[in-house]
Amino acid sequence: MIEWLQDQTSAVALDTRSHPVVISSWHGSPTVELVDRYYRWSDAMTAAALAAEQRLVCIADLRAGGAPSPRVCKRLYEHARDDIAREVVLVTFAVVKDPSLRGIIKTMRRSSGSPREPEIVIVERMAAALEYTLTRLRAERIPPPEGLDPVRYGAPLRPRLVTPPS
Repeated sequence: MIEWLQDQTSAVALDTRSHPVVISSWHGSPTVELVDRYYRWSDAMTAAALAAEQRLVCIADLRAGGAPSPRVCKRLYEHARDDIAREVVLVTFAVVKDPSLRGIIKTMRRSSGSPREPEIVIVERMAAALEYTLTRLRAERIPPPEGLDPVRYGAPLRPRLVTPPS
């Protein structure tokens, strides 16, 4: 299933069709509101995985995402510091081309403040993230999801933003 969270300037597609692989595809520069909504969704997904004693691999596709403002970065750090997802997520692959986003991710990785640091691997291509995902799942003896193909995967296209009436 693909679920969209969006506001007037940004959106994120949450692709769980290949569970236990969770792919988030970010579009535009995220807002504090969108980040908060994403973490509420992530917390619910994590709680379900904990209850089912499952491990997850996450892919954050940031190729269509923009650099967050300092205010959004602060909120991202706050969420990441207390993120319960580290209990079930084996690794997160971040697909990034923008050097400023790479820097933000590296800073988040180093400053989580948790004794159990999240494993975040930065790659430039979605196919690489998917190949590494399949390798990691095999190493953990987790059956790979059927149909997850590094060559044929296509990121969800952003729906049109709905402008509320004035």
